Amino acid sequence: MSAMKSLARCLLLLSLLRAASARLSIGKGAQESWTHSGEISPAMDYDVVVFRTGDDPKVTEYRIPQLGVGPVNQTLVLLAEARITGKGDDVPKNIVYRFSQDQGRSWSPERILFPSENNYNIYGGSLVVDQVKKSMIYVIPYCVLPCPGGKYNTSNVWTMLQFTSTDDGRTWSAPRNISGMIGTSAFFGPSSGVQKMRSPHKGRLFTCGHHGPQAVDGVWCITSDDHGETWQSGLFLMGLPYDMDKVDGDLLPDENNVVELSNGWLLINARNQYHFHCRCRLSIYSENGDAVAARSQDITVNTDLPDSAVASGLATYQGTVLYAAANSSTAREFLAMRWSYDSGATWTPGIMLWPAGCGYASMAAQFEYDPRSENRKVYIAYEKGIVVGTIDSISVATVDLFGAYD
Repeated sequence: MSAMKSLARCLLLLSLLRAASARLSIGKGAQESWTHSGEISPAMDYDVVVFRTGDDPKVTEYRIPQLGVGPVNQTLVLLAEARITGKGDDVPKNIVYRFSQDQGRSWSPERILFPSENNYNIYGGSLVVDQVKKSMIYVIPYCVLPCPGGKYNTSNVWTMLQFTSTDDGRTWSAPRNISGMIGTSAFFGPSSGVQKMRSPHKGRLFTCGHHGPQAVDGVWCITSDDHGETWQSGLFLMGLPYDMDKVDGDLLPDENNVVELSNGWLLINARNQYHFHCRCRLSIYSENGDAVAARSQDITVNTDLPDSAVASGLATYQGTVLYAAANSSTAREFLAMRWSYDSGATWTPGIMLWPAGCGYASMAAQFEYDPRSENRKVYIAYEKGIVVGTIDSISVATVDLFGAYD
């Protein structure tokens, strides 16, 4: 019996050493590849309301911002849900968008990407930019037939629709059904994906959603190695205990975003729905995004990123990971931006960008793909409330990464 106990202790020690080594190698690789010679010092440049509740009498509220920077002329495009007959996730809605060609100072009139005023079962999705083919891809879940219970019903059959833009999000293709490739389980956003610019699998499109409903929810990723022509299932991490109702403290990764680190690894930052370990964010690391379950040693909690169970934004700048979200562990309030110099292992206290109500957030930037660019701005779309506990509009804040030096 003592020999068995000794073997078990040795195996446990070996597992812990491997996990520590994996985490250290991620941070070390990113730091060695980091080329920026000084620390960033961000400051707010300007903040513009893009969608405001009350501007369109048919829209009850605008929710779920999804922000992207076009790969052609760096046009900003902001997608959102225009909820028609009430508030809440399961109401009829249109998927709408506006775009800006002057770095977020002014915006086009509202356009409808996908009308669904009489259907309760459509949701904001996942946005990924193809820097090689100069296109933007947006994937949303849609239930053609009546789907009682919406995203909370496990028996519903979903159609996954892909929209593609080749002009920086100013116009979009007709929807294409990709359910035959990735299945009819729902792939919910909001989320931002990435195109890998480093080996392994350079050029691969990688984006993640969450699965829903909560008993079987978790992070589910899809990949494409041919610029969105075909898709395959990728990395996944389901909640635990699986196929059971969750209670506070259970593991349930939810809405998320992906960035590529300097060493080619992928970092997925996810909402921590039931406060596993802490009221803070979850991070999942993946070497290539292949279709395997996330390894336990590649899952960490970010105790210095408070999370009130809300969607956030994620981007990178020359090895520095940028993050924006409500800066509270108990309420959706106080938009803040933080950053990490060690691939997401630790985070700065950051800066406050909005001192009142703040819901979902999304972040986008272009400079990572063009080191010659003088544009050092990052853009943050967020649900904005004049007072805590309210959402009155969706606004886009423009932050100069070196503004505090000026």
